[in-house]
Amino acid sequence: MNRYLRVIVIIITLHIFETFGSDCPIGWHHFYRSCYMFSNDAYDWLLAESSCRAHDARLVEIESQEQYRYLVNSLRSIGADVDHWIGGRDDVIEGIWKWAFSDSNFSYIAWGPGEPNNGHYHEHENCVLMADRYQWLWDDRSCSESHYFICERKYPESVTESIPLVPSIIG
Repeated sequence: MNRYLRVIVIIITLHIFETFGSDCPIGWHHFYRSCYMFSNDAYDWLLAESSCRAHDARLVEIESQEQYRYLVNSLRSIGADVDHWIGGRDDVIEGIWKWAFSDSNFSYIAWGPGEPNNGHYHEHENCVLMADRYQWLWDDRSCSESHYFICERKYPESVTESIPLVPSIIG
């Protein structure tokens, strides 16, 4: 009987992993501790951020060269040829670039040549995107422009952490 109980527990555990242990939502891509979604729609920066939040995410905050390279490679692999919003802004203090969600200063930067330049003719370019014309280096743009965007959400915790009772059933 004990052997059958263990088989049942293993089957239930496998089902739980299959049901709840998926890495990222369908259409999202996993890298390190995050899941990423590359949008199929173009919105202004605020609507892009709202769209990410509706998916329990935020516009991506790029914190390392490895993360940046992953995003560039992903954009190339999906054949993207349009600009993508990321989560940076300088609208609180001009020239002080911060990640909007975490309110932290940039720890990694990848500006395109001559960027950030706050635009021409005294335009206010307070939002950051990965620019196709710069091979995905960053460009500051007016937040009211419509562009595709990249959302980031935390990678789900492991099933073993979220369901601690399974090992204790086996005894």
